[in-house]
Amino acid sequence: MKLALRALLVLVVAGLATQVGAAAPAPRMHITPYSAFFWTPQDGLLGVEMCASRKYMCGSGAVELTTDGGRTYHVIFRTPRPVYAVQAIGRRGALAWVAHRATYRTVDRGRHWTAVRIPSGASFSTPRIGLGFRKVYQPSNARLLRTGDAGRTWKRVRTPRTCSTEFPLLDLVTPQLGWMLCGGPGGAGPFESKAVFRTRDGGRTWQLLTSTQADGRAPHGGISPAGLPAGISFARGGFGVIWGNGVLDVTRDGGKTWKAHPRLAEYNVDFDIGGSAFQDGTARVLVQLSGPSWRLVETRDFGRSWHLVRSWAR
Repeated sequence: MKLALRALLVLVVAGLATQVGAAAPAPRMHITPYSAFFWTPQDGLLGVEMCASRKYMCGSGAVELTTDGGRTYHVIFRTPRPVYAVQAIGRRGALAWVAHRATYRTVDRGRHWTAVRIPSGASFSTPRIGLGFRKVYQPSNARLLRTGDAGRTWKRVRTPRTCSTEFPLLDLVTPQLGWMLCGGPGGAGPFESKAVFRTRDGGRTWQLLTSTQADGRAPHGGISPAGLPAGISFARGGFGVIWGNGVLDVTRDGGKTWKAHPRLAEYNVDFDIGGSAFQDGTARVLVQLSGPSWRLVETRDFGRSWHLVRSWAR
């Protein structure tokens, strides 16, 4: 009798284990980094797609936090679609743009998020003060805008006449100090005219620092026409980086002179998609390689040398 009961117990336990094991295991989620920034040399956010297959734009998204300079990340905010851009707002805030969805904002380093209406490409130095732009197709340039109430209302400010682009790249570092990169008409091959401006009065007036034409030749020490820029980041002291398709350029004097790094940014091979620069000479740039792999590279000597921090592969 005892043997029969023991056998029955074994069968019941085995059946339960079979039912538990019958549940399909959770699929492995492939992570695709889309954008990154850092508040400090250690703390920053990463916008990603989370997908069960290897297709692009096929799954949900998330914002991930790092507190060790990008070596490790963990999810702090999940979204229904991929997060294709993240951007800092001052020292504790951030914006996250979600594909085909709302823009979300946090002011407490990602603990809480709320949906907002902020145009893509805007740059905020504080949760309330920022610069943005409105696209104008005739003529082909943008109208610069400024907000002092967290983007609820925008007022037009003067746009430099030599900024002939629909999508200026903005970085408002303080409520008064900021930089802008205007890319103009393209030339033969991977070349584009560029102009770098600086404001010291919150975008009301702009000073041209350097410019170049899209003929493949760069002025001595000036900005190179090579590559198609996608973003900029500056520190108060004038250390800055520009990244994009075949672009990784560094300045140490506020944007007057630049140094290109073609080994780290080859046109149509390396697509730099996010970055941050800091007063101590640290900068990090997120690079998408040609194919399903990404890497986070870092400099600690004002852009003179670069090394790998972390890589991702699908």
